[in-house]
Amino acid sequence: MFILLLLAIMKHTYLIVQFILIMFFLGCIKDKKSTQQELISDSKENIAPIEPITEKKIIIPKNVDKDFKTFMSYFNENAEFQLSRVKFPLKGEILDDNYENIETLIRKENYQHSVFILEETTEYKLEIIEEKDEAIIEIRGIDNGIMADYVFKKVKGQWQLSEFTDLST
Repeated sequence: MFILLLLAIMKHTYLIVQFILIMFFLGCIKDKKSTQQELISDSKENIAPIEPITEKKIIIPKNVDKDFKTFMSYFNENAEFQLSRVKFPLKGEILDDNYENIETLIRKENYQHSVFILEETTEYKLEIIEEKDEAIIEIRGIDNGIMADYVFKKVKGQWQLSEFTDLST
């Protein structure tokens, strides 16, 4: 029984593992940059001040908001664009360790780039419900406990992720 439960949990951990790997990868890059800056500033040969890292200007295609599928394609591909199209603090609802629903807020500095798989697989069903100014991506696992909804709203003609619910067990 325990092994079956463990296997069921492992099936739907793909998204969680992907999220952790992305966080780890970004953390490594951040640590490497700070180590390089420390080495430069500690060097007696280099007395020039270190320039702060500036944000890149995002080049957004003109038709990115013409329909939701076009928007999602670019939203998945471009991390800077994705960050610019999330309403912060991002409101969410998740399960705690006791399987109780709790509200959470994700601030911009804690947000990690996410890739939304927009096709059904053998592990989950996917439904995209589109209305004029709102789209909801519903993900339902097949015998694996996955249950998540992502709500996108069109604000001033631009799609943005506005809230999520992840009640996966």
